Parts: sequence; structure tokens; C-alpha cells
Amino acid sequence: MQFLLPDAERWRRVLATGALLAVLTLLAVWPQPVLERAAGALVAPLTSLLARGAGPLADAVHGVHAPAPDGTAAGSGLAAWERRHGRPPEAAGVAWLEVPVQEHRRAEGRLLLAAGREYGLAPEQAVAFGGTWIGRVEKAGDGAAVVKLWTAADARTGVWLRSAAGESLRAVTLGVKSGATPLVAWLDAAAEPSAGMEVLWRPRAGDPPSLDGVLALGTLEPSPQPLRSDPVWQVQGALPPGAEGRVYVAAQAVGPMLVAEPPLWSAPATLLLGVDAVLGPASVAVRRSGRDPAAVVLADERVLGRVGACRGALLWVVRRRPEAWGAEALDLDDPPGRYTRGDGRVPRGLLLDGVPQPGCGAPLQAVARRAGSLLQP
Repeated sequence: MQFLLPDAERWRRVLATGALLAVLTLLAVWPQPVLERAAGALVAPLTSLLARGAGPLADAVHGVHAPAPDGTAAGSGLAAWERRHGRPPEAAGVAWLEVPVQEHRRAEGRLLLAAGREYGLAPEQAVAFGGTWIGRVEKAGDGAAVVKLWTAADARTGVWLRSAAGESLRAVTLGVKSGATPLVAWLDAAAEPSAGMEVLWRPRAGDPPSLDGVLALGTLEPSPQPLRSDPVWQVQGALPPGAEGRVYVAAQAVGPMLVAEPPLWSAPATLLLGVDAVLGPASVAVRRSGRDPAAVVLADERVLGRVGACRGALLWVVRRRPEAWGAEALDLDDPPGRYTRGDGRVPRGLLLDGVPQPGCGAPLQAVARRAGSLLQP
């Protein structure tokens, strides 16, 4: 029996190693946040120490980068553009509350707002952007509210169909489903609509009467239906791009504040490693102050990169060229620049152009959007 013991020990090691690899594979496919946090707490001190020691060596090998020359002004260019184009027309008895959008849930046809009851929002309030009708506040909670878009499934909106001659027909639009064009669900049988008629919002009881016929939804177009002799009418309209960042809510009784600022987490950060051993300058390591969440790191108020991984106070930041952000960015002509579109974590309106290189001495800042008590539709 003694000669079997070495083989038995080897097989025990093989089985233990195989079980460990299987567990690690399962965790790679189905991550467990509790284990991720525990591993981060154990590994973060050693990783931070190694990154701090590797930083001077990387600077000696690659040199300190100079800031990229760029004349684009940093700051809230996108916010200024949204305010310039998004302010609805003035109307008697109406005060427009400016509210930032936390998230655009396209599949549900809803906007999540980063303000709620504390700011004076309440269900059924009218929502607009510029001269465009957006929808109504569906729910309002603490620090958050939900807007149901007029294009959402089963959303009914009273409208006027106005011809070029100034004649108006009463109608109701009906949202069909995500991505589909809303239909005209009800129209007076004696009416004679025509293609190209302007579709204007028609208020109902409780809405400010001064907004009657002021906000537009789109234009009336026929929808081809081969199995029907009567035409089916639809409304061609779209959500303005700026409405993904902020909307204006009609209120008749307001407090001292008319503008709600988007809540953000923000903390200073310092560069530890400007060049990754594998990814090169496409990945850098920074250390943030505090334990607040972080989605992106800014250098001189411009996006240095998006946070790819976090180990305690250590952040690994993945850098991308401004054009590589694709649909996650918006391009403006006036003022010219490329800005973050924003999502549930990344703030909207951060400048992507003209980012200084790591190591140039530009102040760093770790930021993220801070959500309120987001309501589920």
C-alpha cells in the first residue's frame, strides 16, 4: 500500500486544482458582487503599492507627456446648448421647471428624471423640450420621477391636426410599441385629413390652457395598409436629442428654485501609473480620495477615460479616442465639440476633446452620476 501514496497525493492536487479552476471559470461567467468586493479588499493594498512603485519607472522609460494642444473650451457646452434650444415658449400662468434626465429607457418609452417631489414634480404634469411635446410625469418620488413619452405603447395624447390654411381637426394619437410610429387612434368621421398636416398638442382638463396649440408632436402622414381601403394615419415625430439630457416640466405653483442640477459623486484623484504593462497608454491607474462610486476620470475637466475596474481606492481607467465613443457621444457644431451622451452612471455633457496626456500635471477627478430613488414604471 505504501507505493500508492505518492499517486494518491498527486491526484488530490489534480482534483483540487481542477475544482479551483472550475470555480474561477464559473465566477468569470457569473460574477458574484460579494466575492468581488472581498477580493478587492484583499488585493487592493498590494495592487496599489505595486502601481505606486511602477509609476516612476514607467515615467523614466516613457517620459512625461505634454498636454495635447487644443483650443476647445472645457465646461458645460452641451448644457448651454440644451438650455438654448430646450427652453419652451413662455405661456401665461406657466413656470417651466428645468429637470435633468437620469436615464432614457428607450424600450419602455420613458425618461427617468433626477429630481422628484422635493422639487415640485407631480403626476400628470406636462413635459416639453423647446417647442416639442414630450409626455407627462407618470410618477414622482424622492429624488426621481418618471416621464411617460407620448410615443410609448398605449400612450394616448389629444392633438390638433392643423392644415396650412389654419383649419384644425380634433384627434387622439396612440403609441403602438417601442420604435414604431404612433397612430391616430381617433378622428372625427366627417374630418378630411391630409398628409403633411402639423400635429399640435391639445391640453385636457387641468392643463394650462395657455399651452393650447403651442407644442408640436410632428406631422401627419398616411400609413400604407394593403388590406384596408381607408387610410391609416400616423404621426411622424421623434424625441429631440437634447431631451435626453434635460426636459422642462410645466408647473403652476413653484418654489424658489426653477433649475435642478444633476446630482454627481465627485472626488479628487492622483495618477499612479500612466502606462499599463500590457495595454500601454490605453489604460492608466489612478487613486481616488474616499470611497464614492466612479464612472469616469477627468483630466483638466475633460474625460481622461472610463473606469474599467475598481479595487478599493485604486481605479483602472480605460482610455478611448473621442471618435471611438460612437453612439455614447454627441457632436455639436455650436460650440464645436464632442461630449458624453450620458447613461445611468456616466454624467452627460463631459468634454471628450483635447484631453491632456497622463503625467502632464493636470488635476484629476473621479466622477459618477448619483441616482435618487429611481422609480420603476
